[in-house]
Amino acid sequence: MERRIVLILIGILALVGGFPSHASATTTRHFVIAAEDSTPMFRGMQPDGDGPMVGSTAKTLGARPGVDIPVGDDGMVSPGTGGMPVNDSATGMPEYRRPPALGGSGKDLNMYCMDSCDLPPGLNYRPDPGLPGHGFVEPGYLTRTR
Repeated sequence: MERRIVLILIGILALVGGFPSHASATTTRHFVIAAEDSTPMFRGMQPDGDGPMVGSTAKTLGARPGVDIPVGDDGMVSPGTGGMPVNDSATGMPEYRRPPALGGSGKDLNMYCMDSCDLPPGLNYRPDPGLPGHGFVEPGYLTRTR
């Protein structure tokens, strides 16, 4: 299980880049147990082996440069400007972002969850001020994209 968490964190750290699969879309995978002061972060993603596929699409582990987070002319991304979209509820996402087992239409998706307190240094969870339940995993400091 620790290996999967590390792989997911590496994928998030890449930020710009989560999975095509024959795996079942009926599984919700919880990688860590929630702490009281933590926010669960759910995301429907395509599976790749034991975890989500890493990439820069709406269905993979990673942010879409220029879509989910603005990228400066110098290739830098900044805190507080966006990042990989997540939700605090598996059922609070649009139906096309959820697997059928959770009332969705995303047949190629699994639901993955991680708690915000388990993000590595350099990444932060920020609630979306304009959309309750929605948030971003974004850089904690000025960061160069790949």
